[in-house]
Amino acid sequence: MKPQELLAEVSDDLKKIAAWFPSQHAIAHRWMLKQKLPAWFCTQYKSARNNVWKIMWEIQSRKFPTGALVEYTTINGKHGRFVIKPQISAGGFFIILYIPHFFKRYRERMKLGDKLKPEQLIRRYLRNNTSGINTGKKLNVEVTTKEGIALGNIIYKRLVIINTFITYDMSYGKQVERFNDGRERADNVGYVEMYDEDVVSEMREIGIDAKDFATKVQEKVKEKLNNNNNGI
Repeated sequence: MKPQELLAEVSDDLKKIAAWFPSQHAIAHRWMLKQKLPAWFCTQYKSARNNVWKIMWEIQSRKFPTGALVEYTTINGKHGRFVIKPQISAGGFFIILYIPHFFKRYRERMKLGDKLKPEQLIRRYLRNNTSGINTGKKLNVEVTTKEGIALGNIIYKRLVIINTFITYDMSYGKQVERFNDGRERADNVGYVEMYDEDVVSEMREIGIDAKDFATKVQEKVKEKLNNNNNGI
């Protein structure tokens, strides 16, 4: 699927979800009367294209049942599970695509082991990191969240690919200033692996050929690392 086709399909699904979701309010209301709040109400919507959307709604209180709303769907590929998530930010509307490599790094770097299944891992990340600030410049995306930093790029208009995850204690140099003022370690950690071979192949699997772009990024980063005598 080409990026523009992905954007069009997701946008069309979201319009239909917006029309359908109010019907879930009564169900959510009955559910929340039995829960200890705050809690997450989870439901699903299957689109005409057979995309199964998971919708998680944080209910904070019975008087004001509002909170974070997370919508996402997944694509199973040979490399693992891709996650598609719409996001509204100060910069407008974006569609975020998390590739399997991202969740692999998230599991490793948060030291979660194998106790969480893939779907549980995805929900954990999305619930714990419902909001973030993009400190990246131009096409680079560096989203600082509660648990760490999601790194990626804007690859087509409002389509964002998120490739990898680092924790705050892995950042240093200029990253420290942007991510967390009190921490000091290496500059550019995580950037080489954003475009290593498994990341490139995962992107190609969904119709995004990032090989040339990846090669240029790797060359520039490795050159900078060699000049600074830093390691990854």
